[in-house]
Amino acid sequence: MHPCTLEGSPFGLSKVRQASSDALDALLQSIWSNVDVDVVVEGRLWDFFHHYTMLGSDRLKELGIGTIVPLESHYEEERGVENTVVFVVQPVVSQVYLVARRIGQYMIKRKTRLQCFIFHTGQWNIMCNTVLKQENIAEKVDMVVKPFHLGFIPLDTDLLTMGRDTLLRECYIGGNKSGLMDIAIAIQLLQQVVGEIGHIFYKGNLAKGVWKALTQLHTQHGSAPPASSKKQRIDCMILLDRKLDYFSPLSTPLTFEGLLEELLEFKDGVVQVDANLLDDSVPVNQNKAPLSLSNDDIIFQKCRDIHIQALGPFLHSEVTILEAEHDTLLKSMHGDNVTMAAMSELPGQVKAHLHQQVSLNQHIHLSESIQQVTNSKSFRRKWLLERAIMEREQRLGDIELLIWKHAPLFTILRLLCLHSLVNDGIPFELYYHLKTQIMQFYGYEYLHSFDNLEQIGLLSVHGASPPQNILNLFEAVGHYDENVIHPDDAAYVSGGFRPLLIKLVEAAIGPKRWESIGDLLNQLPGPSATFSNSEIEDKPKKFKKILVVVIGGISFMEIAALRFLGQKKKCSFLIASNTIGSGKNFLEPILEIVYIGLDDDDIK
Repeated sequence: MHPCTLEGSPFGLSKVRQASSDALDALLQSIWSNVDVDVVVEGRLWDFFHHYTMLGSDRLKELGIGTIVPLESHYEEERGVENTVVFVVQPVVSQVYLVARRIGQYMIKRKTRLQCFIFHTGQWNIMCNTVLKQENIAEKVDMVVKPFHLGFIPLDTDLLTMGRDTLLRECYIGGNKSGLMDIAIAIQLLQQVVGEIGHIFYKGNLAKGVWKALTQLHTQHGSAPPASSKKQRIDCMILLDRKLDYFSPLSTPLTFEGLLEELLEFKDGVVQVDANLLDDSVPVNQNKAPLSLSNDDIIFQKCRDIHIQALGPFLHSEVTILEAEHDTLLKSMHGDNVTMAAMSELPGQVKAHLHQQVSLNQHIHLSESIQQVTNSKSFRRKWLLERAIMEREQRLGDIELLIWKHAPLFTILRLLCLHSLVNDGIPFELYYHLKTQIMQFYGYEYLHSFDNLEQIGLLSVHGASPPQNILNLFEAVGHYDENVIHPDDAAYVSGGFRPLLIKLVEAAIGPKRWESIGDLLNQLPGPSATFSNSEIEDKPKKFKKILVVVIGGISFMEIAALRFLGQKKKCSFLIASNTIGSGKNFLEPILEIVYIGLDDDDIK
């Protein structure tokens, strides 16, 4: 896997990666040990390891690092462990429990005490301490707990994440809002690199929580330094709560990148493909291999946000261009009037051409895999059902029919939540009837899943007041005649639905800011406010670089819509969130499954 090089990023994100890499280097350097140190990295942070660190094998050897393994990997008892081990984790109870269990495995046959360091990427809380205390870790090892100021992880030239998939569940179900402080710390660390952001907008309760935490950090540690240059400066920051628009992560995207996630499990910049599409470094007996996709890939950069119907014509045009380029290179190699300077450039041109050819073949293969599904009757029926639900047609009977057909549970829950959101709830009798049907068909272990969906606000029962048509107020639906080949509206990303955050962001960067949509803002849940830092001079009349932070996760559909808006308004968006995902990836961290008849150890 190859992380994005971040070259050409208008936000200088390579400096963000360098800062997090330096922070990890400093922590590892602070450990004194006369033997090799084992480093164990929590699963999500392991997935992002090369996105936030630039430590090479030589530097790791200098630091005395023996092995680096994921926390969830199988412990090889016969290999043992030296006297010092470092855990790099998110301060989440489930991860701290895994750390405690791993330490217990280390200590089974040891007669000497082990020195353990826990580097945590967010706010260490009392619940994490409770786990360590219950497992009697202090009696087994000498333990040191230190913060690792990781902040946002650059995933692409305009995309930041934290890998904090369970934030919504922590805030709304667990009552633990320490994750909001973690996002505020990430913003503060980002400002240390790009300079203080002069204008701030926020909407929603979680967004306000992040702003309050950010204000607290500024009071304690002072404001961030100003941008070193105007080119590096971010003009404004827009903090938005995921609860403002649950429709987008539940809707089916129709862009190439969105469908890669939806159908081929594209995540963290990596998709699993046929091993034959990659080079000879893949083992012979391996059928699938990871393929990294980012703006480093010129073809992917061009097609990642286009509609699936436009993908075929685009790839065909790229084939034509490459064929013409191939003919030009052949003439240059065999021509009589070729200069020495041109000959010296040929090897590099041929190498780049071959790389483009391989990349194009990979994208054609991915396109064929996706279109095989999108052209199927089942996919079209599901999309048409979503469209009908968004138009407020009563389709609970169709959802029940899918239950009887034993359709994938996440498809059922996705449609049910969408129906509930559009209609401000489901009638009492029908809701409990469908709930009973789902538990009978899929298992009673999903009983708590409904409680979680209700607490987060994805499912509800009809209230006494008439339902409010928020989608029509925001003019978010009905754009089904949009030209998807040459779109003029961000609704092309789903074939007719425009994500609500586009309206909020477009108004924020407009001449009247949020004053122009004051009535609409009041229709959405949670408080809103705008702030301007008077200490920053030369305030721009037009925002050219905007940081959009969505608390609770953002979908590739919304990312594509923001990029489209940036092209239309001639501005650049830096998009950040605690996690990236929609559909199953959005719902899965929210659900809670209680496995009937299994012991606690079997579940964990």
